[in-house]
Amino acid sequence: MIRHPRARGPATVAALAALLVACGTDENSATRNAPDASASPTTRAASDDYVLLLDDDTDPDQMEGKSGSYAFTARGEGEPPLAVADVPAGYTNFGFFAIWPVDSADESEPFRAIQYWTVHAVSENPCRASEGATEIGGAVDDLAAALGAQKLTTATAPEPVTLDGHDGVYLELTVPTGLDFSRCQLGYFILWEGKPGDAHHTAGSPGLVERLWILDVDGERVVLAVLTADGTKSADTDELVAAVESVRFVDRPE
Repeated sequence: MIRHPRARGPATVAALAALLVACGTDENSATRNAPDASASPTTRAASDDYVLLLDDDTDPDQMEGKSGSYAFTARGEGEPPLAVADVPAGYTNFGFFAIWPVDSADESEPFRAIQYWTVHAVSENPCRASEGATEIGGAVDDLAAALGAQKLTTATAPEPVTLDGHDGVYLELTVPTGLDFSRCQLGYFILWEGKPGDAHHTAGSPGLVERLWILDVDGERVVLAVLTADGTKSADTDELVAAVESVRFVDRPE
């Protein structure tokens, strides 16, 4: 049983700004992440029953608030399979690796999102960006252990989980409440890095909860993350969790 903690207070629009801006300019562009035929044959073949999310300035919103099946490409190194999720109406995408509700820019609505990553390194102290992130091994347990040891955040004990037939662990990473991000070097946390080095996963909201599915998908470690700021309704959290739990992994198309 996965337990979803109830949010505890109002979110601020600053949290959304930090999570948007602090993603940085991702050299892992849609071109670099373009799906190919190199994914493991044990995943189901790609088909025409989903919309592939792209980092496309000429067409930035491929979802347009419509329900449907949408394919994420992992942000970071490697070329793991696409993660296809069944998403209800009311969402928009941020490039190829993330979605959030259309109303996320509304100051009255807490930030919440789904993201798809590979992780190369974890910050020992996410508030001290100059210290960099520590490269970790490629196993599921390596990432879970690094997050559990991270300063300033709190991680639950990893629990075994299976998603679309692929094993891994589930844990929840929480940013403390009452934290003054202005005391951090960049004004927000850098939790982990993909590759290239500017693919940073950030947090800028006290009390933010990250629900993480860390999975071994045909030999590649991937992370599906549900992010919810303080004040997120339990029904909204459940909706995001249901989308992740619907994920199926498919080969990248040629």
